[in-house]
Amino acid sequence: MNKKENPPKEGTDRDAIHGVKKCDEQDTVVEDVLQNTTNVLQKIANLYAERMMTGMTFAIGQAPCPAYRIILYATSDGFQMMLMNATWREFGDAGTTLQEDEKYHTVFRQFLHYMYVGKMTISVDTAVYVLKLVSKYNIHGLAFMCIDYKQLYLNMATAKGYFDKWLHNVMVYPGRKDLIE
Repeated sequence: MNKKENPPKEGTDRDAIHGVKKCDEQDTVVEDVLQNTTNVLQKIANLYAERMMTGMTFAIGQAPCPAYRIILYATSDGFQMMLMNATWREFGDAGTTLQEDEKYHTVFRQFLHYMYVGKMTISVDTAVYVLKLVSKYNIHGLAFMCIDYKQLYLNMATAKGYFDKWLHNVMVYPGRKDLIE
């Protein structure tokens, strides 16, 4: 038996959900964009949280920080240079000790987490440390978000005595010197 499939009726849920489009027989390409970004990011975040299949481990203070080379490579020019250039000591190492001041230890974990999920918690107290890490490892998008954050909370930062540190950090990014004029 040759059962003939009925085409979906126009205006049905299938039209909205699957993006069914009417097209002439002369049309050669019908394209739709399928987006599942949230689910993909959640899977990457779960891998990071579960510490599954990590390719390397950073030693930051006393606690290990597992990491994935491909994520670091894709998100950071600094890590890309450090991990993929054979002249760097860290090239090919499964374990790498990063020398970060103790006040950066907690912030570094949040910073690393950002590279996997694209978001992090920041405060007036931590913004200066996050921006220094961002500068060190060249994560430009996060740098501009930190600077914008600093602009919003400049009065609070000044009251807490962070103005000089914040000003110094902004000077690192010449594209944002508009904030000090």
